[in-house]
Amino acid sequence: MGWVTVAEARLLLESSDFRRMVSRRWRVSLALAGGLCAAYYGYILLVVLHPLLVARRIGEATTLGMPLAAGVIVFAWVLTLAYSWWAGASHDSDVVRLQRRLRR
Repeated sequence: MGWVTVAEARLLLESSDFRRMVSRRWRVSLALAGGLCAAYYGYILLVVLHPLLVARRIGEATTLGMPLAAGVIVFAWVLTLAYSWWAGASHDSDVVRLQRRLRR
């Protein structure tokens, strides 16, 4: 990428396309982070408020809390994959488009 002037960069940063892209990225990021916080703190609250439920045996050495905790971890992976898919399918193309616009 070649050098751009401060004025050119400022025009891009003040453009509605750039603002829309940043706004959308924040919305997606906050939604995914909110989902992760809800899952994690929901699990913690379940342990605190219903310890007998979480301690219920579902196997010889396994309690209900174990697969629930594993589910929180898997959910975090799924959210990471969702963000990666979204970034590759939508956000990255917006960034490239704005970079091309800045080069002109």
